[in-house]
Amino acid sequence: MISIPDHLLDDPAALKQLIAQMQSKVAHLEEQNALLRQRLFGRKSEQTVDPATPQLALFNDWRIHRSAAYDLGAFSRRYNAVIRGWIEYYGKFWYRNFSYRLWSALQSRFLKWMKSKYRISTRQAEHRLRLVRKGNPELFAHWYLLRASNV
Repeated sequence: MISIPDHLLDDPAALKQLIAQMQSKVAHLEEQNALLRQRLFGRKSEQTVDPATPQLALFNDWRIHRSAAYDLGAFSRRYNAVIRGWIEYYGKFWYRNFSYRLWSALQSRFLKWMKSKYRISTRQAEHRLRLVRKGNPELFAHWYLLRASNV
């Protein structure tokens, strides 16, 4: 236990040093507390973590909407393994909330890509993407999750 002296020092430098010592001890105790909690209760349950946040950030890193050199087949070959892994892992915990939010964000990236590549309106891009989905529903792993919705 940290003991606080009964009388405080008048020297400001000594007080700063005492505060610094106390802060380092508090940080050390917080670190030990976190490790003890992890040992006792394990890591946080996956069900309490927001699933879509890291994936949505990854969509931004992929920069699908900025890539004019690819076609949808190239995107499929490049990203389907990752998407399929997310479906397998996260689909067990958050089927409805996870799938709609994440896959609609991915679809919006494809729409932005189509708009910039073909220089067409949003409505035309949605129509073309819908035609591609109907013609080749296995192109992307997440398209079977979107059958019920018009995303």
